[in-house]
Amino acid sequence: GDDTVINHGDVVVSASLDGSAGSAEVIGISTGAGNDDVQNFGTLTADFVASTAIDTGTGDDAVTLGAASNTLGRVQLGDGDDRLTLVGGAQVRAWGVMGGDIDGGAGTDQLVLEGAGSYVGGLSSFERLAKHLPGAFELSSLPTLEQLTIDAGVVRVDGDYAFGANSLFQVPIAGSGAHGQLSVLGTATLGGRLEVARQEGPYVDGTVYDVVVADQSIDPASAFGTVALPAASGLVRFEYRQLAQQAQVVVDVDPFATFTRDAVQKSTADYLDRLLPTATGDIARVLDHLQNLPATDLPTSYTGLSPMHYGVTRRLAIDGMTAHLRGLEQRMST
Repeated sequence: GDDTVINHGDVVVSASLDGSAGSAEVIGISTGAGNDDVQNFGTLTADFVASTAIDTGTGDDAVTLGAASNTLGRVQLGDGDDRLTLVGGAQVRAWGVMGGDIDGGAGTDQLVLEGAGSYVGGLSSFERLAKHLPGAFELSSLPTLEQLTIDAGVVRVDGDYAFGANSLFQVPIAGSGAHGQLSVLGTATLGGRLEVARQEGPYVDGTVYDVVVADQSIDPASAFGTVALPAASGLVRFEYRQLAQQAQVVVDVDPFATFTRDAVQKSTADYLDRLLPTATGDIARVLDHLQNLPATDLPTSYTGLSPMHYGVTRRLAIDGMTAHLRGLEQRMST
């Protein structure tokens, strides 16, 4: 059936052999067939040379290893569409190998990394990886994935990494300069499709987002087959560049004053341009809204924001109310 196992304590499973004959295998948590949920926030030790800490068997399983957890033994997700989440400082090790041994098994399996942390060891049979929350997560190696999504922070690979011809790489970029990044100690071989998502602005002209960084180099014979950038607006455009060690997105932002029709609009736009580099809170949201507008909508938007516009509108409203009250007074006196 569908099992749920949650550990906040210390679990130790061990075995011993009398003499040199015979064999044994130690399994810490085994859930069998079903869509299982296993969460380790404590210590799980399969204390034997041939040991498995977690075996979820067949099914669409979810395994979470918490930030303070320590898992000793292989992690096997079995057949099915499984998800393994490593949170922050989760420690995973296996007997007889350097570091851990994690196998996603058959199916479409996803590795989720949260925050800052590291994992040393084998990763096999994972088709997808998603990185959430700020911070760098370091991996000793990473096999070619079908889909790599870095919502926040950095995925750091201590070696080479090659995108597949049909790989999908997704990263967001924000006006604050925050963005997802793949960082490779060795050589990065590009390929497949790069999708860049626009997040909250406002954007400052010339901001550079290094979405791939290779300490050694980006293979000059490689490139993303397709690059999907955010749609341009009246003021903001995005450009992709591939350099010797970086694949980057650069933002090109026109001044607000580019699209004005009269002195009132220009005065307002000039003031907005002065606010842009340090804008926060409500002001930043207004500037972001303006940067998302088509060019044809900008002049009237500046008029609506102008203090002079508010003053004229208020004066017209007061004059109209005064005329109404005078007319009412005259009718009452007759």
